[in-house]
Amino acid sequence: MTDFTNAPKILKPGQVQKLLQISRNTFFRWVAEGKLPGAFKIGDSWRVDRDKLEAWIDEQAQKPRSKDKKIKPKDEIGLIS
Repeated sequence: MTDFTNAPKILKPGQVQKLLQISRNTFFRWVAEGKLPGAFKIGDSWRVDRDKLEAWIDEQAQKPRSKDKKIKPKDEIGLIS
């Protein structure tokens, strides 16, 4: 679980990336897609509300995971002749 104990109330992109262990590209893609709750702009700079992010992470952790789909061998789907 992500530890927000010492995190400031308002997070910078680099802090969110470190907490979530995501790349810079993923951070900005999630922001653009509206997938990162609590993200907002101050001037030209993105910030994220820690409490909203933490609540979203807790919510994601509670969601049931779909069962992994079994992958068929390549010869069963016609990729090997």
